[in-house]
Amino acid sequence: MDRIKTITVFVDPNTRDHPAIAKAARLAAGFRARIDLVVIDPTAAASASNFYDAETCRLAQERRSLPRRERLETLAEPLRAAGLTVHTDVLFDTPLSAAMIRRIRTSRPSLVVKDTHPHSLIHRAWLSHLDWYLIRECPAPLLLTRARAWHERALRIAAAVDPGHADDKPWTLDHEILGTVEYLATGVASDLSVVNAFCSLEQYAVLGGAGDPQFAVVCAAPVEAARRQQHEALRRLMVGHQIAPESVHLVEGSPVEALPAFAVQHHIDVLVMGVIARGSLFEHVVGSTAERVLDRLECDVLALKPETLFAQLWKARG
Repeated sequence: MDRIKTITVFVDPNTRDHPAIAKAARLAAGFRARIDLVVIDPTAAASASNFYDAETCRLAQERRSLPRRERLETLAEPLRAAGLTVHTDVLFDTPLSAAMIRRIRTSRPSLVVKDTHPHSLIHRAWLSHLDWYLIRECPAPLLLTRARAWHERALRIAAAVDPGHADDKPWTLDHEILGTVEYLATGVASDLSVVNAFCSLEQYAVLGGAGDPQFAVVCAAPVEAARRQQHEALRRLMVGHQIAPESVHLVEGSPVEALPAFAVQHHIDVLVMGVIARGSLFEHVVGSTAERVLDRLECDVLALKPETLFAQLWKARG
């Protein structure tokens, strides 16, 4: 993550509580960054085609924008009183997802912040289709926030890393994640930790047949060797990073289960993790592990892409 100079907060005009604003303000105070509070109204943009002359359309949008601008100014007032620089903006554009990306590419913020809300009681899912779109397409670091407030004295930040399992992940991504949590600690009082989920069950599945009663005994030594190799990979990854060894954790289990459990056990405020593109630029999906983990986390998530992908997304057309 580059130096935080500007933070764009997308504000949902249909909700009363805005935890993303309070969290963005805390970061902005620590890094002396500007905050842009932005409302995008796709409804007015879509209805503009119903007007036959541009002047009527303009007047209708002005009438619609007035209460939204007043609401943003009300939200901005206490932040400005605290010494922060806050800009407000109401845009009429559609569809909402593409409009957000266009706004990001135009303003080029250092960080994008957005609230998330539960959207499916049946599946207990947090992230909406819009959230997933932003995770895939946002060309800047993206902080998705829950309603729960951060710890007051020190922000509890965890870096989710996975050394030794390259797949299609750029080898630098883990270092970029670690560098990001270290950078955040320079502006905001923080307790940092690192977590690597090691799934020994996957090792058992690879090494032999799980139905064999002799399986666990025969494969115990190779699995322990794999565990030692993972410890060593994690140790090598941490060389040059300023995070206390006792704050580096190798946890047992699938990342899908182990990372959310770690976040709950350690009362994590923000989990920093990488997301990876696959396929062509406009058809890529979130890496399979991240995709399954993200919607299970109860803490906030700071989603990072490899720097090479960020560069591609900045160049892409909206």
